[in-house]
Amino acid sequence: MLRAHGVTQQPCIVAVSGGVDSMTLLHCCIAVANSLQIDLHVVHVNYGLRAAESDADEELVRQVCAHHGLPCHVAHARPHDDAMISDVGLEATARALRYREFVAYAEQHAINFVLTGHTLDDHGETVMMHLARGSGLAGIAGIPTRRTLSKTVDVCRPFRHQQRSDVLSYAATNGIRWRDDATNDTDAFQRNRVRHHVIPALRDVFGGQVLHAIDRSTDHVRQLSRYIDDVVAHALTDIVEHRRTTSVVDLIKLARQHESLIPEILRQGLALSYDDVQRVMPLLAAEVGSIATIHGRRRIVRERGSLMLLPEDQPAPLPELGIDADGQYVAGSHVMHVALAQTKDVMQQGDQTTAYLDAASINGQLVWRPWKHGDRFQPLGMTGHVLVSDLLSNARVPHLQRNDVRVVCDGEGILWVCGHRQSERTRVTASTRTVCVLHYESLPTP
Repeated sequence: MLRAHGVTQQPCIVAVSGGVDSMTLLHCCIAVANSLQIDLHVVHVNYGLRAAESDADEELVRQVCAHHGLPCHVAHARPHDDAMISDVGLEATARALRYREFVAYAEQHAINFVLTGHTLDDHGETVMMHLARGSGLAGIAGIPTRRTLSKTVDVCRPFRHQQRSDVLSYAATNGIRWRDDATNDTDAFQRNRVRHHVIPALRDVFGGQVLHAIDRSTDHVRQLSRYIDDVVAHALTDIVEHRRTTSVVDLIKLARQHESLIPEILRQGLALSYDDVQRVMPLLAAEVGSIATIHGRRRIVRERGSLMLLPEDQPAPLPELGIDADGQYVAGSHVMHVALAQTKDVMQQGDQTTAYLDAASINGQLVWRPWKHGDRFQPLGMTGHVLVSDLLSNARVPHLQRNDVRVVCDGEGILWVCGHRQSERTRVTASTRTVCVLHYESLPTP
């Protein structure tokens, strides 16, 4: 199997926990190291979860490596102290930390392969767990014999098609030393319950070769998954646009895809979990402005013809500012330039970033603030009043960008929806003597 995956004539890491699977793997690798011309590096991760027992595991691995003259790197990780444990639990956190150590050591020593002792039983347990959780194709495909960990590092699993009973038999026959983890005998973890109850029940019903049958099925699923991934990767280039702080899904182009591909396009294009996809799918038929909250404090908003991903919660609205005199006013990334001028000195431009107000028509202090729901005013050239929300909707301003719109008011109401329309009440006329010139700009955020 190692030769088939190109694990020859190079260094490789053997991940060794001290258990029977990994100690047997190490024994087999030592046996073929000369013929395959591979240099073995052992990496052991001590989580400290079992106190003295964990230290005894580490000591066994060190002893065996010293006996065979192998480099042994021991990493100490503490999954209980890691922030991700609250989201994914102890097992998944420990697994993530373990692979993080493998990749770090491999990249530091220019090693391309990490070997692990996963067996056919591990594969069957993983498949059953993913089926029960409603996973997608990648989850149902189970544990691959090889997969990419980073740009330069792959993991290979030489025992992936061997049953655990075969590994135990080989270890006993060859006098291999290993450590038993007492926690594996309890039902404290979900995988243990699947191992102790579900897999034996499957063997009772379907026979001793049931895991091999599951393996054949997952091979078909994996091949289909690869094909779908290729189709999705091609579709993503046309459907999902990644911008600096957000990603946008073109719903018109998305609708042209087969309905079975749409959830996977959303999952991969927006880096969603399968639970996230279930929350987002209803947005496809929702009203503009509808919002779905997903993991990582992110939100996805339904716009006209698109879905827009926000990387995190929107910041609180910027406070209102009083405009007391000529000058420059700043609110976050928004800048307002204010100047009073004689009418004869002003040449009005048809630019929505600039408003020209009859200074004599202004009642009280000018205030520059975010617009609020319920705000209404009389736009220039109209006889009636409109809601600012309707103005922005008719102007097809994306829902998320509406939260960023600001208005200029006086004591009687709104005089300008910045960047859009100003009020009829302060229109510059032939009798206007002094003009209040407001120029608004929105600067790029850092």
